[in-house]
Amino acid sequence: MTLTERVEELCRSVEERSGHAGVAGARARLREPMQVAIAGRVKAGKSTLLNALVGERLAATDASECTLVPTWYRHDLGYDVRAVDRRGASIPLAFSRGENGLDIDLGDHDPQDLERIVVSWPAARLEAMTLIDTPGIGSARALDGDRTATDRPVAADAVIYLLRHLHERDLQFLEAFADDSIDEPTPATAFGLLSRADEVGGGRPESLEWAAAVAGRYAADPRIRSLTASVVPVAGLLAETAATFREDEAAALREISSIDEAGLERMLVSVDRFRDAAAEERPIRHHLLARLGLFGVRYCITAFRDRPGLTAAALSVELQAISGIEWVQRVLGDLARRSRVLRARTALAALGAAAEELAESDPAIAAEIRAGVEEIWTTADELAALRLWELATAGTVELEDGDRAEIATLISSDEPAVALGAAVGADPAAAALQRLDHWRRRAAHPLTTRPAAELFERIAREYERLHGRVTAASG
Repeated sequence: MTLTERVEELCRSVEERSGHAGVAGARARLREPMQVAIAGRVKAGKSTLLNALVGERLAATDASECTLVPTWYRHDLGYDVRAVDRRGASIPLAFSRGENGLDIDLGDHDPQDLERIVVSWPAARLEAMTLIDTPGIGSARALDGDRTATDRPVAADAVIYLLRHLHERDLQFLEAFADDSIDEPTPATAFGLLSRADEVGGGRPESLEWAAAVAGRYAADPRIRSLTASVVPVAGLLAETAATFREDEAAALREISSIDEAGLERMLVSVDRFRDAAAEERPIRHHLLARLGLFGVRYCITAFRDRPGLTAAALSVELQAISGIEWVQRVLGDLARRSRVLRARTALAALGAAAEELAESDPAIAAEIRAGVEEIWTTADELAALRLWELATAGTVELEDGDRAEIATLISSDEPAVALGAAVGADPAAAALQRLDHWRRRAAHPLTTRPAAELFERIAREYERLHGRVTAASG
C-alpha cells in the first residue's frame, strides 16, 4: 500500500471505533490540497503577499473584522464565501469585490465565534494549494495575535512567516509551529520572509540591497536558523502590483517621468513631496503610492526615463523579478511536489493529537493510534526521504553544493536510474553500494559532528533501500 493508503486505513479503523472528530479530520486532510499558512505580526504584509501569490486582489489589505479570523483561500469552480463557527456549522456570507479585494460582510456574527472564513475562488494558482491568511500576531485586539501564536488553530503543512523587525513573539510562533512535528522538529517547512523590503531605508533606491543585508543577518541568527529554512527579502506590494499592473497606471507614470530631472528629484524626496501636486493630480499620485510605494514609483519613473518605449507588460515582469516573489513561488513549487507526503505527515500529527485527547476516556484506542502512527512513521520510505530532505535543508549541517545536488537527486524519484543520477553507470546496484559506502564512511569519521553524522547515515540508508530495490528487480 502507498503511504496515503496506509494512513487512511489507520484513520478508517480508528474512526469506526471511536468516532473522534480529529480522526475524521486527519482522514479528510489526505484528500485535500496542501495547506500553507501565511503568518506574521500586524501590518507585516500578509494579505498583500497572498494576493501576489494568487495573482488577484482577493485578500483585503485594510483592517476589518474579517482580519481577526483565519481566512482560507481555496480553489473551486465557482465563487463562494462562508464562515465556519466553533460548532462546525457552515454559514454563507455576503461579499462583493472591489479594487482593493473582497469586502466580506460578517453580518451579526461575532468574529470570536468563528473558527475560520473560507473563500472559494476559481484561481488557477489555488489548485495546488490552499493559502491561509492568519490574524496578525501582536495586535491589541483579544482575538488577534494571541490566538495565532499560542493556540495555533491552523494545522498547516507549511508556513511562510513574514518578519519586519525581529521580535520575541516571532520566535514564539515559529517554535510553536516546529513543536507540532511528530518527529524531531526541523525548519524545512517554515520559511522566513523579510517583508516590505522596498520600505527599508525609507524607500530609497538602495532599499532592496539594504533589505538583503538585513535578511542575511536574520538568516545567520542561530535562533532564526534553527526555526526556518531561510530568510529572504520580499517586496510584497511590488509583487502584488506586478500581477495586476494596468496600462493606465503605466501611462500616468510615463507622463510623470517626462518632468525635468530637477523637478523629479525634488518630487521623489519623500512621500509627502510626491503627493504635493495640483488638485487634479493628487488622486492618481495617491493611487500610485498605494499600488507601488515610494520605491516602486521611483523605479518605474526611472525605467520610463531610461527606456521611453517600455510597455506596462514588460515593466510588470521587471517588478515581479525584483520583488523576490519568484523565490517564494519556487519554494511553494518544491513543497507542492512533496505535498502528498506532507499531507500524510500532517494527518499523522492530527492522529497523535487525537490519541492525546483519548488517553483518559479510551486508553485502548489511544494506544492503538500511537502504535499505528509509530509503525507508519518508522517504516514508510517516503517519510524517511522527507526527513532526509528536511535535515539537508535545515542549515544545521554545512554541505557542499555537490552534496545538496546529490541529495536532491536521490529523493527526487523512486526510479533507481533517476535517483542515482550521474552515478548510475552501467551497474545501478554497484553504484548504489558505492554511494552507500561513501556516506557511511563520512558518517563514521571521528571529526563528523552529531547532526552531520545523522544526516549522512540517513543518506546511506536511502542508498541501502535503493540497492535493495535494484537487486530485487534484477533478481
